[in-house]
Amino acid sequence: MSKEMKTIIFEKEYGVSIDDFEDTIAVDRFIESKIGRQLEVTDGRTTFTMRGGNVFKVTDRTRESLDASIEKSFAALDAQCKRLAHPNE
Repeated sequence: MSKEMKTIIFEKEYGVSIDDFEDTIAVDRFIESKIGRQLEVTDGRTTFTMRGGNVFKVTDRTRESLDASIEKSFAALDAQCKRLAHPNE
């Protein structure tokens, strides 16, 4: 869902224009006044997808492990290119 679509839904739901708000804090306060409680911060991830749209599992990696993975991939690509360039060697 695009940002514009979310804004349209918000504006229709609450009968306001997003342009009437200075920042997201003002939007949060407005919604809190409408629902009668403070908004809660929740983890938007599920087992299938991250809120940001990642379908694949996101893992915590160190810079060293990422560098090692990249170097391994480059080495494999280099070997494949050499095999393709010189198939009889």
